[in-house]
Amino acid sequence: SLILPEPAHVDVEAALSSLHAAESALARRDWRRAWTLALTAQFVARRRFLPESDAAWAESWRRRLAETYARGLECYATACLELSGAELPGAERAARELLEVAPLRETAHLLLMRALAARGNVAEALGAYDQLRTLLREELGVDPCRAVQDTYADLLA
Repeated sequence: SLILPEPAHVDVEAALSSLHAAESALARRDWRRAWTLALTAQFVARRRFLPESDAAWAESWRRRLAETYARGLECYATACLELSGAELPGAERAARELLEVAPLRETAHLLLMRALAARGNVAEALGAYDQLRTLLREELGVDPCRAVQDTYADLLA
């Protein structure tokens, strides 16, 4: 059992509530609010939870925070894409980071394709699609999801 002295602040709660609020803001198309909240979720969730502990419950929380971090990156990249302009490099950076932590996450590949295309790098976006297609074929024997295929077709048009 872990007992924290008062007044203790639990970052995990901040990460989880910020992520929930960021995803809600995305659903409402409140891009600026989603951007800010997604950053908070990422900053907190990227820190290693109780690194000195090897308890099973701590590892469970580490996995939960890893998923929170990935979803925070996804929210941030989406908000950056929608805000456009000066935020486009942030969208690309977040999508690439998301691919490092979740290489099979198709939404990460989709965000990268969209960010590259929005920055005028259509050929690189097409290359990102080809990398995903090859990865999925080799790892799982499947094709990219419909949303990714539709974005690819739009890039070709």
